[in-house]
Amino acid sequence: MKFPVLPYVAIALFTTTAHASVIYTFTATTRASFGSPSHQETFRLETPGFIPLVTNGPLISLLETDPAVTKCTPCKDAPVPALHFLRGSTSDLIQFADEDGATRLFTFPFESLSNAGSYSTLWGINVERGELTVANTPEPSTFALLATGAALLAFRRQRRNPAISPH
Repeated sequence: MKFPVLPYVAIALFTTTAHASVIYTFTATTRASFGSPSHQETFRLETPGFIPLVTNGPLISLLETDPAVTKCTPCKDAPVPALHFLRGSTSDLIQFADEDGATRLFTFPFESLSNAGSYSTLWGINVERGELTVANTPEPSTFALLATGAALLAFRRQRRNPAISPH
């Protein structure tokens, strides 16, 4: 019996074109300020890779309507950017432009925007408190490779232990 190779080649070619994504999930409760009561601020951002920040580099800004922003509450409406990301020399910063007109700063550990994990804001002067989760989702090819390996092991095991036929 010949081993069918074509389906595995097709799966390999199909899955290598897919990309892993990084999901940023942010939640904070603001302090009452500027006539605005305390309230929740949240966003969910899905990018094809980690946000490309460089130390003391340019600010990366996103509108609430950007396709990568899958949830943003209560974000400032376009054309004003709602989210700003920056890497300083000692920390990563997220600036949240709220629909109440206030812009709030959240400071996280250095390189937290470039590594999977859960992070709390750092303590500082005039810094809001928040939580950030950065999750790296596996590429579909990872699952295809796992399934292919399991199928090969099952096939090999079956060939070694054929069913005993009664005579």
